[in-house]
Amino acid sequence: MTPKGTEARDTVNLAQAVHPDRLLRGEPAETSEWGDALRWVSVYQELVSFNIQLMELVQKRLDSLPSPDDGPERPDLLLIQAHYVRLCSRLDFWKRRCIDLAPSEAIQAGALSFTPLAIAEPPQ
Repeated sequence: MTPKGTEARDTVNLAQAVHPDRLLRGEPAETSEWGDALRWVSVYQELVSFNIQLMELVQKRLDSLPSPDDGPERPDLLLIQAHYVRLCSRLDFWKRRCIDLAPSEAIQAGALSFTPLAIAEPPQ
């Protein structure tokens, strides 16, 4: 692929990564079931955690290059960072949905050990 073709591909991928309405395969846009919402909180917590680790690894690789701002991994890091922001947004959605759907007994028992989060910036 030519450098111009690679840039075009990276631009398209970046736009798709940040699209806030993009759902994972099998993820409903909405649910009225507390258990479903809890499941999606767990899924997105794992994905956010994985993305943080991935960003750290790519950043270490970039830091080891003579010219880290020009390295071939730079577009990859930008894509992962954009994806991270979207994942945090979806995680926050599902946390809010859990709180909305939680039975009063679960709230009284302290079963919800999370609160909605402000959308995080990718770690640097």
